[in-house]
Amino acid sequence: MAVASLALVAACQGGESAMERADGEPGPEQPPSTPAGSVSSQDGGVQPPQKSPLSAYMLQGSELFTVQAAEDLLAGDCLKRFGFEPVERSLDLDAVMAEQRMADTRLYGITDSSEAARHGYQPASLADPADDSPSTSPSYDFVFSGDPNGGVAVPENGAELTSPGEFGGLEIPAGGCLGEAREKLWGTASARVKDDFAQGLRITAYEKSMADPRVQSLFAEWSECLGRRGFNYATPLDPEFGRDAGAPASEAEIATAVADIACKEKTSLVSRWNKVDVAYQRQAIEDNQLQLTEDRETIRAGLQRATKVLDGG
Repeated sequence: MAVASLALVAACQGGESAMERADGEPGPEQPPSTPAGSVSSQDGGVQPPQKSPLSAYMLQGSELFTVQAAEDLLAGDCLKRFGFEPVERSLDLDAVMAEQRMADTRLYGITDSSEAARHGYQPASLADPADDSPSTSPSYDFVFSGDPNGGVAVPENGAELTSPGEFGGLEIPAGGCLGEAREKLWGTASARVKDDFAQGLRITAYEKSMADPRVQSLFAEWSECLGRRGFNYATPLDPEFGRDAGAPASEAEIATAVADIACKEKTSLVSRWNKVDVAYQRQAIEDNQLQLTEDRETIRAGLQRATKVLDGG
């Protein structure tokens, strides 16, 4: 997948306002927080939702894969300075993209009826988890991440990370060797890439869509349908069946999951909710176009550096 083009995004928007795009027709005057447009029950059942417009301003698919591979290579060079042989991380482009698709789709709850009939609410990818993560020492983890606990060092209150200390007489870079890699790609050890602003807008749009009266009405339709099948939940995000990854789903969980999706199909909940969510995202893009464009340019430059690293440059 190529780097997303801002020109393509603009072409897809076609110069219409976010208010018009909510259902394809101009709507009545409303505040930006409530995109206009009705949500018809004929918009389709459990379908893959429209792609998030804000995703054009975030790392996507092969871009994320490229960044991870470049980070690993740069961090590996750093680890060698401290006397460690870098442990290779298993990277699978198909798996990265599949995980991203699943995360996007599951914003609206489970949607795959065949998967639900086998695994309930747990993704199929977790049904038979393989622990293929390499074993590393606490010292290795500390130098790699810059976190004494082996996690990923996180700055406080927006401050830049600092060196966590020394190892073997050498000062550990801010954020560890991973931080050094990110510094070379993005100019800061504190974050992988500047897409947190777009991520925040996407979260806000999603939260607004959940609170939107049209979506609340959808939840009521779905809940009523589910109640007729013997299950009592207010929203599609309410069903929870805590169990370890790989543990089999109970009959109750599978029955609930199957009924959940059947009611999504009956009410066209996924496509109708997604339409409102996408309208809020498009409004957010219009309101924050300058910042988003600048951030996407930062991503583009970082991807160029990552590609150069992988090419041996």
